This record gives sequence, C-alpha cells and structure tokens, in this order.
Amino acid sequence: MSERPLTILFMPESAYGPTNNCIGIGDVLRRRGHRVVFAAEASWKGRLEPLGFEEDLVHLAPPGAGAAAAQGAGQFWKDFVRDTAPEFRKPTIEQLDTWVRPVWEELIGGAQYCQPQLAQIIGRTRPDVLVEDNVVCRSGAPAGLGGVQRMGHRAGRATTA
Repeated sequence: MSERPLTILFMPESAYGPTNNCIGIGDVLRRRGHRVVFAAEASWKGRLEPLGFEEDLVHLAPPGAGAAAAQGAGQFWKDFVRDTAPEFRKPTIEQLDTWVRPVWEELIGGAQYCQPQLAQIIGRTRPDVLVEDNVVCRSGAPAGLGGVQRMGHRAGRATTA
C-alpha cells in the first residue's frame, strides 16, 4: 500500500457492466484501506453504500426527464435497448440514423448535463485518482487538476491521461 490511503473516485456509466467493473476494482482498493467514492448516476442510490463505498450521485437529465431516481439501476438503458431492438434487424448502415445517432446523443447529452455536478463532486471528495469506465468522457476535472491521476478503464484496458 502507498504511504497514505488514497481517495479514488469512480465515475462509471449507468449500466451494470461498467459499474460492476468499477465495483470489483473498488472493492480491492477499499480492502487495502483506500477511500472509494462512486460518482454514479442517481438510479444507483442505495446500491453502492451497502458494498462499503461512498455514493455521491449525479443526474444525467433534469428532474422529470425520465425520472431516473425512481427507476432501477441502469433502467434507462434497459428500456432503450428493449425499445430499439427492432433496429438491429436493419443493415448496419441504416442503423446509423435510427440507433447509433440516438445512443450517442443520449450519452453526450448526459455527459454534458452532469459535468457541473461532477466538478462539484471532485471539489468535495478531492480525489487522488479518478477512474472512469464510460463511453463518453464526462469527468468534471478541469485540465491540469494538480496532483490528480486520471484513469480510464475500457474493455479490459487501463489508460491514463
């Protein structure tokens, strides 16, 4: 372990895959004595604290736009995939406007909306390390945030920035 316990801030996408990746890594770090905080989407409320993590939640859309907090964890994406499943019967080129574009618009819109919230969370938690498992980088960390190591985790690869 390092000389002092670190504060590690995880910022996973609101889906089971990315969040479970972060839970596994975070659990190892927590057991080694580090402080682990999750800046997760609001539908994860009450699901991470019982695992020993701190929760500091964000909203990906204004209140009433999907009522994420009232939904189950990751429910928006479950519903989205269910509702758009017929698109997968089309050739990929036709999916660009009917599936790929709407997915990226949702991801980017959520990232833009929650960025100020993430900046506040970073200010409150003062992490030593930021870990992100997300399609769209949504960290609220300003460039050159002194002393903070930024990491991304995608498809089994860790990247640093």
